[in-house]
This record gives sequence, C-alpha cells and structure tokens, in this order.
Amino acid sequence: MSFVKREIENYLLEQIAKQNIVVLTGMRQTGKTTLLKYIKEHYFNTNSVYLSLDNPDYISYCQSTVSLLNFIKLQRINISKDAFVFLDEFQFVPDIIQKIKYISDNYRGIKFILSGSSSLMIFSYLKESLAGRKRVIQLLPFSYEEIFKEEINNLLSLDFSNNFTLQALELYSKQSEILMFGKMPKITLEKNHQEKILELEEIYSSYIQKDIRHFVKGTDFVKVNTLLKLLANQCCKEVNINSLSNLSSLSAYKVKEYLRIFEQTFIIKTVHPFSVNKRSEIIKQPKVYFLDNGIRNIVLHNFTRLENRTDRGELFENMVFCELIKLTSMFPQLKLYYWKKKSYKSEIDFILQKDAAILPIEAKYFLNDRQRIINLENFVSKNNLSAGYVISTNFINLSGRIKYLTLFNLPLLVKELIK
Repeated sequence: MSFVKREIENYLLEQIAKQNIVVLTGMRQTGKTTLLKYIKEHYFNTNSVYLSLDNPDYISYCQSTVSLLNFIKLQRINISKDAFVFLDEFQFVPDIIQKIKYISDNYRGIKFILSGSSSLMIFSYLKESLAGRKRVIQLLPFSYEEIFKEEINNLLSLDFSNNFTLQALELYSKQSEILMFGKMPKITLEKNHQEKILELEEIYSSYIQKDIRHFVKGTDFVKVNTLLKLLANQCCKEVNINSLSNLSSLSAYKVKEYLRIFEQTFIIKTVHPFSVNKRSEIIKQPKVYFLDNGIRNIVLHNFTRLENRTDRGELFENMVFCELIKLTSMFPQLKLYYWKKKSYKSEIDFILQKDAAILPIEAKYFLNDRQRIINLENFVSKNNLSAGYVISTNFINLSGRIKYLTLFNLPLLVKELIK
C-alpha cells in the first residue's frame, strides 16, 4: 500500500469549485501535503501553482500582498479565468490571511487552496477575517474503508442473513493492530511495531513542543501533560471539570481552556448529549474521545497486547467514534451525539443525526452469540425508530430491528442515513 485514495477527495473538489478559499486542516501527519499535491497534479495541473511555506526560501514571496500577487503572475498564470494557488503549511506566514483576503476580494478568478496543521492564532484569525468567504475541511487519519477498500467491497456483496462470515473472520485478525496503533497514514504503512511506536512518539513530541508549548506557561507544562494522560485514561467517558482540576492541580478555568486547545489542535474531540426529553436526560456534560487510537496509547505509553488489556472496550469504542466523526467531516449534514438518562441506568454510545432522522449506535468489542442489547432495544422502541445498530468485532446480522455490524461494513449504516 503506497498511495491511499482519500474518501474526502470528492468533497474537497466540490468545495474548490464553489469557494474562492478552501482550507484543508487537521492534526499533524494525516496526509494533508500528500492530498494537496495529488489534487493539484491530477485535477488542476494547468493555470495553477503549488508553494510549500515550510521552506524559508519561499516565505519571502508572501511578505506583502504585492510580492504574493507578483509571484502568482510570474508563474504564467492567467488570472482572467479560474487560477488555482495551492499554499501548503500556510501557518508559517502569520499574517498571510490578510493578503489572501485582499487578493480574493480584488481578483475573483484566483482560488486559494490552503493546508496547515494546528496553529490556534492562525485559525482564530482565519475564522474572524474570512467569515463566510471560505470552507474549512478537516483531514482525519485513515478510515477502515480507505485501508481495506477491496476487502470491504467484497464483504458488502455478501448475504448477511447468516452469522459471522469467513471473509469477516479473516479481517478480524487485522483489527488488533489498528486498535493499538491507530490509523495515521505513516503509522499504517509501517510494518514494524517498534517503528510504529517510534513514529508515534515523534508525532506526539512534535505536537507538544510546537503546538502546545506556545500556549502553556511556566509550571503548567507538566500539569498539562498530566491532564492529557487523565483524558486518555478517561477516554469514552463524561468530562468532569472539577475532578480533572483536582487531579491535575490546574484551576477549573485552565482545565476548560486546555481542553479547548486540545480540541482545536485536533487531539481530542468532545461529543455532546442528544436530548429527546430535556427533563429526563443529561444535557451538559460531554464525553471525550481521541481522534486517533495510536495518539491515545502513546500519551499513556501503553502498547500492551490487546488480549492482556483491560481497556479493550474503550479502545474499540474510540475507534468506532473515529469512523463516525470522519463521516461528519465528509457529510456536514450529519451530527454526532451520545444519549444518557439522568438516572445513569441507560445510555446509548452514539446518536448519528441527519435532520429529524436519527440512528442509535452501540459499540461492543466482543459479543456473545445473539447477545441482546436491552438499552438499545428500549430506545428504538420508545422513539419508534426503524432500526438500531450494534458495531462489534465479531458479529454480523442484519435480519432484525437491531442490526449487528462490524467496522468493515459500516458504509451500510451511512447509506441508510444519507439516502
């Protein structure tokens, strides 16, 4: 596997056609540069220019609006018709947004396609200065479908009236590695487990040193590391600010601020509760997830074999989250929530919503044959839904009102909601 076609490609092309400014963002090492170059070479190879601003020699071209415009014109680009300017790692020029805004306003034929990793100052200014003028698209790590496209196509063509299939069983053996090391492109393509760990350490170290240290002062740096480890241990659980404050020795205000920073730098994501009846359901505390299992495990420095871990359920639920949140980035009309009653006696891991339609989803690492999921059955019945879904590693059955899937045939669930 040398090049992986990204699912978000078509959506990205649609937005380039509609918008004058498109921003491709996401955590480090998710393949933004690779995708940007691929899009440029395969779809916009004429009347276009690519510039990587992590090269100090190229930053001079962006020192002023005039210098950037002159550079574009020197590339023999005809700006009287659609011209495409690809600026990679644009966050290395802090005031570049002002220049892009001016050129975009005054030269309507020029389209900017930008990519950059997490820089809170840049994206804060981008949000304020380009409100209504741009489309921001988040590139996440690989999905199951991107990694196993051929196998999944074969799996989807099968009759699932029977239980677990032989083809699915063959794929099951590959899941342990993904649950442990995640789906970052470079990590996925690496075969050696020790090299995977070293690469994850490098990604995490770069994140801490380049993205976090700028916002953390003095002794807070150690406490922030502690806070990240607490969040990794509490992955898939509700966020309790007071508890995190006590355990990290940070004030509640700072805990909230650092949670915001972690989320805006694409390490974690909070999922908020879905409310059917505000009187009987929790409506405040979000749950926390990591956007990649490998990053979560490197924070804890825990790569113990899956069969010897007590957090297998959390690892699997976090992986289901990663697949679902990726769908919301490709289909913005989809929203992701969780549901829980105030009594704490009933909970649904995920609610995938499109307009008035909802799909309740439970994540179960391993299921016994015909194991009933009572809370899901009750939720489906009470809300008069056509189906509820259970995603596990080992069981497929689509014959009843409660449908059992694996992550490999998750596309069926998506088609159900977006059709």
